[in-house]
Amino acid sequence: MGNSFDKITKSKLYELGSILWDIVALSLLWLIFSIPVITSAASSSALYFALYRRIKKESDNAVPDFMRSFAGNLKQSIPLSLLYVLFAAVIAFNINIARYGIGGVALPEWYLPFALLLIVPYLVIYPFAYPYLARFCTNTATIIKNAAAFSAMNPGKAILLFILSFASIALMILFPPCLLVMPFTAAYLRVLIVEKIFEAAIEREHKAGEEDTEDMGETDA
Repeated sequence: MGNSFDKITKSKLYELGSILWDIVALSLLWLIFSIPVITSAASSSALYFALYRRIKKESDNAVPDFMRSFAGNLKQSIPLSLLYVLFAAVIAFNINIARYGIGGVALPEWYLPFALLLIVPYLVIYPFAYPYLARFCTNTATIIKNAAAFSAMNPGKAILLFILSFASIALMILFPPCLLVMPFTAAYLRVLIVEKIFEAAIEREHKAGEEDTEDMGETDA
């Protein structure tokens, strides 16, 4: 009986079923836990964490990993979610009044480019904020600062990540069946892109720490 079960669990069909289960289950979990807007950051970081663990072969339990990360980051993520919502509302409001005026009064032509420039801080912070929240335990101010730093150092990747997020949301709105696969797919691609950047940053930090240690040793000598 044991040998038969082992054969089933190691078969290609079982592996395919497991992958399909993770795709659908994680996508639906992300959707459900993102519906209350203030939990969207925790939901997105939990999806990233679960896929990071799966890709790195640190765990085969993607759903429990999602739930553990969501619970662990919920309190810390709420300020980040509220900040994103507030900033998005300010951007939308300014673009709207730039196009249609306010109180029947048309605004100067230069106001629309100004309103569009408000997107830049959002673009700078958004691509790396959720992955940073998923991978490192810190406060909201540090998340925003380091997310902006990663975007500044990797502008091309930051734009790519922003486009990936925008395209996945657009697909889910236009084609609702995509809700079953798109959150997983977008997060999977995000992990592949972001982790290379994180790993390079961690390696640079380790090298800097080793050099500082060596310099201290030489000074003591």
